[in-house]
Amino acid sequence: METVSKHDLKLIALLFPPTVGYFDDVVTGIQRFAQTQDWILESCPTFDAALAVARSKRRPDGVLFHSGEWDWKQLLGHVRDIPLVQVGGMEIPDLPRVTTDNHAIGMMAAEHFLERGFTRFAFCGYEHEDWSCERETGFERVLKKAGFRCFDKLTATFKVNGATVTREMADWVRGLTPGPVAVFACHDRAARLVAHACSFAGLSVPDDIAILGVDNNLHECAMLAPHLSSVMGSARRVGYDAAAILRDLMEGRPAPREAMMVPPAGVVVRQSTDILALQDPDVAAAVRFIRERAAESIDVEDVVEATIISRRLLEKKFAAILKRSPRQEILLSHLHQAKTLLLSTSLGAADIAVRSGFPSASKFSAVFRRETGMTPSEFRRLYGVHV
Repeated sequence: METVSKHDLKLIALLFPPTVGYFDDVVTGIQRFAQTQDWILESCPTFDAALAVARSKRRPDGVLFHSGEWDWKQLLGHVRDIPLVQVGGMEIPDLPRVTTDNHAIGMMAAEHFLERGFTRFAFCGYEHEDWSCERETGFERVLKKAGFRCFDKLTATFKVNGATVTREMADWVRGLTPGPVAVFACHDRAARLVAHACSFAGLSVPDDIAILGVDNNLHECAMLAPHLSSVMGSARRVGYDAAAILRDLMEGRPAPREAMMVPPAGVVVRQSTDILALQDPDVAAAVRFIRERAAESIDVEDVVEATIISRRLLEKKFAAILKRSPRQEILLSHLHQAKTLLLSTSLGAADIAVRSGFPSASKFSAVFRRETGMTPSEFRRLYGVHV
C-alpha cells in the first residue's frame, strides 16, 4: 500500500466563523470530500487566525471561505494567487461561489404544505436578511402558481432574545386563526419561537397552526413537544461541492462561470406538520391510507378499495384538490419513506427498497435517481447522518 509523503499533502484553509449549526454541516461536507483526497484541513475561525495562515511560510494550497464581516480586501491581498472558493456569504466578483438555493427552500416548503391540503398560509422571517427574503419569495411563488397567497407575515426582530417577543408573536398567531394555518418559518429557531407563541396563546400545533422550519437542527426541532418539521438544508452538500470545485482549481481546471446553487434535500416530517388539512373526506381517507402504507407495495386499486367511491371519481377529486393523481401520491409516499431511511439508517439499497414499497433495489435506485437527480448513495453521502 502506497503512503503519502507529508510533502505531497495539500493544506486547505477553512475560513469560517465560529458558529454552530450551518457551518458545522458545511465542514462535515468538506471533510467527507477531503477523505478522498490527500488533504490536511486547517480551521481558521477568527480573522487573526486566517490572516496568520495567509502570511505564514507554509501557505495553504487552497482556501474555502465564507465572506462574512471580515476585512476581505486585506485578506484577499495575501491569498489572491491561491485557489479560492466562496461558501455562501456576500458575492465577491470573479471568485467561484457555492451557496444554498434559498428560493428552492421556500418552494419546497410551499409544496410540503400544499401536499397536506392547506389553503391558508403565513410566513415568519427577517425583513433585512437576503436569505430569508429569498425563502419567502420562493414560498410565495409556488403558492401563487397553485392559486393561493401568503395572507400574513411577521418580520420581527426576534434574533436577539426570543423571550422578549413571545407576546408579540402570540398576538400574531392569534390573528391567524381560525385554522388550520400553515406557517413557514425562515429557519428552525424562528419555528421554535412560533411554537412557543402558540403555546402561550393556547393554540394547538398542528391542528390550529402547522409549523415548518429550515435546517433540520435537532437541538431546535426536538426542544419542544410536538417536535418540529423542517426543510433539510443543503449545508453538507454545499461544503462537499465547494471542496470539489477547489480540487478542480488546484488541478488547473476552470471554475464555474456562475454561482452553484445547491437545492435542499427534502422535508423531515415531524408532528408540527403531520396533519391533513383536507376538507374532502374521500381524498383525506385515501391520502391517509397511502401514507400509512408507505412501506408497503400498494397500487391505485388498493386505495380505491379502501374508499367508498369509484376510481374515476377518486382520480378526479385528486386532480381538483391536490393537483396530482393517486399514483403520484403513492410514489411520493414511497420516496419520502426511502429518504427517511437513507438519512437516518445505514441500511443497504435492497433493505431500503423492501421497507419503502419498491419491488427491487434496481427499481428503487432507478426511480430515486429519476425523481431526485442523484443516486441513493449520493443522497446519503451528501445529506445523511450515517455514512
